[in-house]
Amino acid sequence: MEIRLKIIGACGDGASALQFAQMLRPDIVLLDIDLPKMDGLYVAKAIRKFDQKCQIVLLSSHANSWLAGFSEHIGANALCSKAYGIHAILDILENMAKSNNFVSKLEEKVHSFPKLSKLELLISFCLAEGLELKEIVERYGRTASSIRNAKKRLFKKLKVQSTDAFLQRCFGFERKPRKVPPI
Repeated sequence: MEIRLKIIGACGDGASALQFAQMLRPDIVLLDIDLPKMDGLYVAKAIRKFDQKCQIVLLSSHANSWLAGFSEHIGANALCSKAYGIHAILDILENMAKSNNFVSKLEEKVHSFPKLSKLELLISFCLAEGLELKEIVERYGRTASSIRNAKKRLFKKLKVQSTDAFLQRCFGFERKPRKVPPI
């Protein structure tokens, strides 16, 4: 059985990709995580808010187990390391075209990360989103001291000293925290 996929568009940045997905409602969206203007994780989370059926594939040159968990948490169906090459991406797309319930788990080739508590995981998502302590406290109704303590435990488990080092370890690149509206 031959599977045919039709490419209906390409975008150079995350904001355009989100607008495109809202207008055309594609069956499958292939997103690089490191996009200008709006990263692929944010775009995937936004798409999932208005389209539960769209299959979302995230691409990263630094795929790891933490990023796989984060991708699943925001509603992506698959995370593929660019290191696996075009054939791995095509395999994922082919499986998605065959089944509208395809979910890909990240391969075991990536290095493992320590187990995190629910609060530590929540803090990691907030740091990835670029939230400051005050915003986390307001959004989740936790005390500033509990957030600070969870962040210290998170950094200790991951053996990092700063938010930039955390983002480097978990995403494979550094970025300054961004002020983006919550979805």
